Amino acid sequence: MFIASTKHVDASPITNSAIWKRQNKEQYAAIMEARMQREKEEKAEAARIVAEEKRQRDIEKCVSMLRSEALRDDRYIGKRILEAVNAGYTLNSIGQRVCLVFGVTLEELQSTSRLQRFILPRACFSFYAKTEGKRSYTQIARYLKRDHTTIMHAVKRYPSLRNEAKAKRAKS
Repeated sequence: MFIASTKHVDASPITNSAIWKRQNKEQYAAIMEARMQREKEEKAEAARIVAEEKRQRDIEKCVSMLRSEALRDDRYIGKRILEAVNAGYTLNSIGQRVCLVFGVTLEELQSTSRLQRFILPRACFSFYAKTEGKRSYTQIARYLKRDHTTIMHAVKRYPSLRNEAKAKRAKS
């Protein structure tokens, strides 16, 4: 036997949220206004953070450029790089500081080139990133695109390389 249902079935595809929106237009408008205001504030905050980071990078760049002449003198190399490391700088900022000191580019420091003029800057970077920056050999190796054992060797050999460079400069 077939029993027909007495429930009314609405054939329209209107959802509960659409019905609520119609019935509560003013409340829905207030909710949407608050959401739009919150999104505007979030965008403004994000823009402020980006501008602040850019300004900080610009200040660091200017300070580095002003000190570049003093950094070329060998007795300031360790002191200035240590300041960068102790100030909580990243591997990238330590690399930039080393590049300023030795007059090489960051790309050259990170390149796979085996030229003699890149040995001391890479060893210096590795030494300070490991001893003062407390970075692991693997982290330093990834940054310089080298094997971690190469970094271990550079850290061990840097003091003697530096003394050799001082002696060469004293002779000339």
